[in-house]
Order: sequence, then structure tokens, then C-alpha cells
Amino acid sequence: MLTTRTAIKALLHRRSVRTAQKSSPQTVRCVQGLSSKNDEEEYLDLIRKEIEIKGGEIKPGNLGSIPKPESVLHKPMHLVKLNPDRFRLRGEGSGLWISLVEHGDDQSSESETDECAPPTYTLVETVDGLFKAVEMLENEKECLTVEGKVVFAVDMERSSELETLQIASTTSVVIVDCRSIERENLGSALKNVLSSGQYIKLIHDVRQDATLLAEWGLILDTVLDTQLVAEAAFGDPFIGLNTFLERINLPSNPEKNRMGYKMNVENRNPFHFRPIQHEDLLYAAYDVSCLIKAKDYIWSKFQASSVQKLMLATSLRIEDSIQNGSKRSICFDKKNYFRLSSSEIFRVLPGEKAYYGRPTVIIANLDDVVDILPDDIGAGLVDDKSMSTHVSDIALDIGRRPVAMMPGMRQDLCTREVSQNDIEYIVSKLAGGFGRDGRAAMPGSLNRVSAIRGKDGMLLGITFRIGRTIHNRSDLLLDFLLGTEKSILVLGKPASGKTSVIRDVARILSQTRNVVVIDKSNEIGGDSIVPHESIESSRRMMVPTGKTQQDVMIECIENHAPQVMVIDEIGNRMQVTAARTAKDRGVRMIATAHGDLCGLIDNPSLNGLVGGIDTIPISDAMASLEQDRRIRNKNALERGFCCQRRQSPPKLKTQRVLEPIFDVIVEVTASDKNAMKVVPDTARAVDDVLANMPYFAHMRFKDPDTGLIFYEFPDTYCARTSTVDSQEKGIDLEGE
Repeated sequence: MLTTRTAIKALLHRRSVRTAQKSSPQTVRCVQGLSSKNDEEEYLDLIRKEIEIKGGEIKPGNLGSIPKPESVLHKPMHLVKLNPDRFRLRGEGSGLWISLVEHGDDQSSESETDECAPPTYTLVETVDGLFKAVEMLENEKECLTVEGKVVFAVDMERSSELETLQIASTTSVVIVDCRSIERENLGSALKNVLSSGQYIKLIHDVRQDATLLAEWGLILDTVLDTQLVAEAAFGDPFIGLNTFLERINLPSNPEKNRMGYKMNVENRNPFHFRPIQHEDLLYAAYDVSCLIKAKDYIWSKFQASSVQKLMLATSLRIEDSIQNGSKRSICFDKKNYFRLSSSEIFRVLPGEKAYYGRPTVIIANLDDVVDILPDDIGAGLVDDKSMSTHVSDIALDIGRRPVAMMPGMRQDLCTREVSQNDIEYIVSKLAGGFGRDGRAAMPGSLNRVSAIRGKDGMLLGITFRIGRTIHNRSDLLLDFLLGTEKSILVLGKPASGKTSVIRDVARILSQTRNVVVIDKSNEIGGDSIVPHESIESSRRMMVPTGKTQQDVMIECIENHAPQVMVIDEIGNRMQVTAARTAKDRGVRMIATAHGDLCGLIDNPSLNGLVGGIDTIPISDAMASLEQDRRIRNKNALERGFCCQRRQSPPKLKTQRVLEPIFDVIVEVTASDKNAMKVVPDTARAVDDVLANMPYFAHMRFKDPDTGLIFYEFPDTYCARTSTVDSQEKGIDLEGE
């Protein structure tokens, strides 16, 4: 058990490093810069004041307000010291908490220690030994459930291949060294257990295990994924094994912190090396020996019919994982504010209790463009059927062949060169010609026409930007759109589909809210007097020129009382200031900007969208701490989403100034229009980037044909912030 001092150090470590595991004494270096033991004690006591006490538990409060060690060095404090023997740290990631042990409760403390006693394991390195070990497990009557089947807990350790397989009953643990046994022999031996319906296998998050075993020709059967059990009980689809066990008052793996330090900080997988050390085998044994203890909870918590539904959901998860490379299939729980949920659970429940996403519908009106092009050039668009889906721009320059631009390629539309007569022919077809902004209107269409002129104003070329209505593309963001009131910023390069995303967002939100579109170039709502049907009930305010966009934004707030403001392309400081004014007045913001999060932070004109940054001088003590932190983070920067930024000088520190205007960042790319990188907490991500740390983000994918949505965590060294409160209700498996 960990003392108060170690526990609070763990909280500090989580704040600075954002790991997905709770910290251990080996991983904590947060207070090493303190000058004396007394300073350290005072600092820890100060942190104790920052933690709120609720009903016998001490839970993390606002960790962002915790002062840094150097503030203690220069500010003497007189605080009451705590008894470190009365507190114990539990949990992991966002479920980190500290339990309070009352005086005289020695018996409960001793019993808890007994439950966490190191398990006895058998290491198997031969086929004969494996068969004997499995036979030994089968003969243990203590494993029988009410259904008369033997229950095992199963787990695997992986690197680039399967390293070890752990199987546990209530009294025995077997660890199979998979690299010491030939693959064919190992597969045939494991098939008797893993692919047999005679045994129920408890596995926590079966996705990667199922995918890896499928490569060996082994398909898991009769499996119960305890992560789905945890979701049904608590409503969190991402709950880790340790957190699940502690929420049901069972001992968890005490070796988790040490192993997390090796893999994440030292960037070393100890199971890849032979011989495997005893302490690493002990970690593997703890996982399954702790997991098997959840057997009684599961069959007492859920009815037999509910357990069967969870096992069926597990089968669907195994099937989806094999087909989609371990990606997590998700849906949105309609009864719980479109909360992210595992789709497998809702697929086995009656009725339509969740939203799964709909097929993507792309409507590209190329006919309007073909009608104003010379016949031989327009024929190139008509003849190639893929053009309507992939072409993003059409470029016509005098003296060159007309070209259709597509992601990663370009294609000539005819063999001849564009002439001055061709340009004049196209201009004659445009209503009203080109305006002061170099753009021309195509009424009733989302397509855009732009001019290229010479020094004397002569028209030298024309660019057609093909606008598309892409229905259901924003299905990937429904938990943010319909379940919260968060402001969302969509980032991407030109022609990556940013405008298509916010156009679909405007369509969805306009069904229940007063949405006003600030349409700078009329790309969102078209160039007609009546807005394009793709934004449905959204209202639209046109922007005369790009320089007046901020004035139109303020006018919208003052005159039209929008609940949601949709803005296409924020591009300068004045527009950033107008966006902050709108946010401060309670208007929800949906907008686009060029680039990505890392580039946005370094852009002095636009970083106000994410709170702005400032550089401040720091003391020698803090400079020393910063240098130590950079050394500790060296391996972390090799994993996950990172920004390779120029380091600040030793005596300066860069920090965020204000709260971000946009709560969520979404990044899109032209190479994959069915994927989005989502940064769910902008403030935290910016702080991590400025600290030269990986920031937390995840990928969301959509099958455009079926509408199924998938969720994937990166191999990142930062902790995931759960969106589900620990008291959130679970899923009713028996309700109609």
C-alpha cells in the first residue's frame, strides 16, 4: 500500500506526465527539485489542501490549480501534517482516488493485504507441459459456475507477436511462454481451450487478443469480455482492468505502475526479452489472478439472460475486431446524451436505443460546371465517372492543358491547351462576372469560381472549386454535437473537406437550435439569395469581403440572437477577437481554420483560438525542474501525437494565457475523408504541447457504405480523460 506522500506524488505525476497508469515511487520525480525534507512535507501538505474529502474518500480536486514546488521554496507555510498510515492510493488514469482507513481498522487492512498476496504461477515452456497444465485447470471443481462450465481468466502479453499467454482458475495460474513453443504445436494445444465451448473465458478488452490469435488460425469462442461487463455496470466503455476491479471492491494488480513505467517511460517491453524476469511474470500472473475473482460478482450482479447477452456482444466484438484490425466499434447512447458506447452491447438489445451512424451520401453537382465549360473540356468530366466523387478543383490556365485536381494526383481533361477564347467563353456564362474578391457566383450551386489575373488586370486563368453536399459526415461527432454544448474547431489543409464537415454540422444543429452561418465566400450556403438546401433551417449572413467578416460576426450577435454560429475560415486576429466576444456572450461556436493543432499554437495570429501563448521568465529552481522534466519526457515524445516544437531557452517558459475559445479540436485530411482526429480537451492538449509532451487525441473512422463508426486510441503516453462520471448509470440489459 502507498502512503499519503507517495499517493500525492502520484497525483502530481499524473498531472505532469498524463500517463494512463497510476504512478509508483519508481516513476515519480515531480518534487526532486525541493531543497529540503521540510520543504517537501510542506508542499505535500499544501497539495492535501487542494483535495476535497467526500464521505470517507479523498478524490482528486482541480489538479490544474495545484501550485508548483518552487512556489513552496519561496513561500514559507505552516500547515497541519497528516498521518500517512491512514491513506491508500487506488485506481488508475481518470479513476485515481485515495481511500481513508479509520483508526482501529487493522483487521480490514490485514485482510486486504492477504487478498493481494503474490500469486503462485507455473511457467510452461513445452507442449507437454501445456497439456498437463490445462488438464490440471480443467479438474478444479472450484471453477464451476451455475451453468456447469469451467471459467478461466485469460490474458496475453504482446510485442510485435504473441509473447506469453496467461490462464488462471480460482487457485492456479499458468503462464505459457509462446516463443519457446513452435507455432503449430502451440496453436493446436491452445485450440483445445480458447476455441472450445466447454469453457468460459474471461478476458478484459478482447479486441487485440482476438485479432492476434486469428492470425494463428485461432478464433476465440465462449468468451465474456469484462470490459463490456464494466460498461454495462458503470456506463464507461473504456474502463481499465484495475479500475473495474476496484469499483467492484476487488484487489487490483499492484505491479501495474512498475510495468507501465518500463513500457511507457523506458520504452521497453520486458516480455520481448528472454529469459523473462520473475517480477515481469508476476505482473502477468497478477492480471489473471485478479480478474478471475470478478467471476462471482458477474454472476451475482447480472441475470443469466444478461450474461448471455454480454457473451453474444463479446462474440460480435471478436468478429468486428478481426475484420477491422482491432478498432473499437462505437455508437451513441440516445438515452444518455449520445454518450459514446460500445456498439456490440446495443446490437444485442431490442429496439433502437443507440445511434450507429448512417451511410455517407455525396451529392456533387458537376452539371453546373460542365454547362459553362467548352464542350471538349467538359466531356473529360462526363466521361470519367470517378470525377464526381474525387475531383476537388479544375484549373484552366492560358497556354496549358485543363487539369482536374484530385487527392494525390492530377488528370488532363483534354489534349489541347486553354486559349484566351476559352476564358472569355466561360466568363460570358457567369452571372455578373467576377467581383472585387476575384470570385464569381454560380446561383443554386455550391461550386466556386475564382480568377487569376496579371499585373494589368488581364484574366489569365480560372479555378473551379467543386462543392459537395456530404450528408452524415459529421455523424462521427454526435456525442459532442447533440450531447454537449461544446464549441468545435475543424482544422485541415485546403481541400481537406473542412467546409463539408461544418455544413453538415449546421444541418444537424439547425433541427433544434437557431443556427446562423457566417458565409465569407458563400461556400457553405451557396451564392443564391435563398441558402442552399444542404444547410436546411440554418440562417445565413453573407460577408461582403474577407476584411469585414469580424464586423458581420458582431452584427450577428447583436441583431439575430444566434444559439450557434457557424463560421467558415477564421484567418486573422480581428476575427479571433470577434469569436472570443461571441463565446463570452454564450454563443456556441463551430468554425474552420487552416493547418493543424501544432501549427495553430505556433501561429501568432490564430493561437488565440486555443487560449493564446506567452513566454515568461522563470527562476533557477524552476529552470532546473524544467530541464529534468525534458529529460524524463525524451522517450515519451517518441510515442503518440506530438508536436516537434523549438525548445524555449533555459530561463524562459511558454504557457497558455486564457481558456480556449474552442473546447474540441477536429482535424481532417484530404487523403481520408472518412476519418477524423479528435482532440476532446483543447486546454489540456495545448498545455501538453507547450510542455513538450504528447497530447491526447484519438481517431474516429466511418465505413461510408454501412455507416459503422470505429474508435481507435493511439499508442500514446498520455492518460485518457474519461467522459463518463464514476457515478454514471450503466446499461439496462433487461429493459424493453
